[in-house]
Amino acid sequence: MEFPLGSLETTNFRRFTPESLAEIEKRIAAHQAEKKVKDKPREKKDQEEKPRPQLDLKACNQLPKFYGELPAELVGEPLEDLDPFYSTHRVEDRDLEVGRGDVGKENKK
Repeated sequence: MEFPLGSLETTNFRRFTPESLAEIEKRIAAHQAEKKVKDKPREKKDQEEKPRPQLDLKACNQLPKFYGELPAELVGEPLEDLDPFYSTHRVEDRDLEVGRGDVGKENKK
């Protein structure tokens, strides 16, 4: 039985490295340069379908079987995103607050 994106024996997971980040930044720069070159009328922009994240790769969903099993050596390691939507996006959580003193405290009224 063949799977759409390869077999269960091959790994689709790659470590996220500084080189990975550099590649993403290059794709972002190329995408932005391409956007500047294109001078489309406003109505065509509205009609174009914008790419969207894959729903089967949404947070808290189980990873589809055709991606294969995560190798033991990659557990706990940062990985490159599987969703092609994010190949030209840099995702940062600037609002993340860790250890503000509320951890472990019960709310008493």
